[in-house]
Amino acid sequence: MTDTPQNTPSDALRSVALAPGQIEVGERLRKAKPHRVAVLAADMQVQGQLQPILVCEAETAGKYQLVDGGQRLAALIAIKAAFVEAVVVGIARCLAETQSVSQAWRGSAKCPCACCKRARSRS
Repeated sequence: MTDTPQNTPSDALRSVALAPGQIEVGERLRKAKPHRVAVLAADMQVQGQLQPILVCEAETAGKYQLVDGGQRLAALIAIKAAFVEAVVVGIARCLAETQSVSQAWRGSAKCPCACCKRARSRS
């Protein structure tokens, strides 16, 4: 038997528009590269945000933890975007993203979002 979470209604995706201040970045294994952020920011000023970032609910009410899209978020903050298009993911996707990033860096990352913390406390 595996510890992999099963897809549940809480894993359903939903799109939201968030203010940048609602998104907690936390510790990132991959830091945003300033030159890449500058290129993205210039592109986003012309075309807007083409791909949403991924977030999951944070422990603080009304806040979200960044799962994927750190450079896109940094670029949107650089151009002072009022809103960030985001997709809220559930625990299965959040854990999968964290695991793939930590394996790629051969480290051990623990996602700090509320849903992952709850899952770790149950095990």
